Amino acid sequence: MCQALSEKAVYSSTDPEKSVSFRTLLLAHCKNEFDKDSAELVGLEEKRIQIRSAETEERKKELTNELQDLVDRNRRKVLGNITLIGELFRVGTISDMVIHQCIRRLLKDPDDEQMENLCLLMKTVGKEFDTIRNSEAVNSYFRTLEWITVERKSCNRIRFMVMDLSELRSRRWTTRQESRLEDQNISWGKTQKVTANNITEETTPQQLPVPVTVIENNMEASVLDPIPAQERTKMEPRQVTPTSLKENTVKDKKSSFYSSGLSDQSRRNQE
Repeated sequence: MCQALSEKAVYSSTDPEKSVSFRTLLLAHCKNEFDKDSAELVGLEEKRIQIRSAETEERKKELTNELQDLVDRNRRKVLGNITLIGELFRVGTISDMVIHQCIRRLLKDPDDEQMENLCLLMKTVGKEFDTIRNSEAVNSYFRTLEWITVERKSCNRIRFMVMDLSELRSRRWTTRQESRLEDQNISWGKTQKVTANNITEETTPQQLPVPVTVIENNMEASVLDPIPAQERTKMEPRQVTPTSLKENTVKDKKSSFYSSGLSDQSRRNQE
């Protein structure tokens, strides 16, 4: 939505002839909220001074509750603004130069709250921000983060945040759940491919095994009848009938007559 509205023109309420882009107003608002953090921190410090100078325990308890409310409200507000800045960068509304300025501003005086804000900002923009163009700067930021957690003895919560951020970068800014799902999808694809190959091999006609019962039946048939059916039909004698016998007798007589005639003629020629 912010990306679509960033190209819209907003006319001034005091001078209708003047207009400004929605993107400019949005960036100005984010910058003002980001700059308010130091001012609100000053207000928190004033509240702490009042607590130390409170005359009664009841007044001190009341001021302590007010301080905690201010801390919680300020923390939610700052984290929300940091998240908004990161998401605006992801959709292309904010340039990477603005992100560099925010990171350097947070590293300038890094207490636990600033470190938490920095980890959230890096986690939000990391995948799109950690490119070849910005790789050297990002490496420098991570070295500074590690140095701060060790030298300034940050609390365990901040240390774990920095460790998680470094691990997230080592996974190319992919969460553990996303990595697990990606690994499952790859494993499932390999399983499906192997299964498909096995099914193809098993259903190939040339590789289908001959059933044992067919082999046994063929062996039994060859033992009982060693002459194949086709050869047997060739070797079987023709059935003799009276008509065929008579025809054969006439043929034999004719052949003997011709042979005897030829023999007499040849004898006469000799004489």
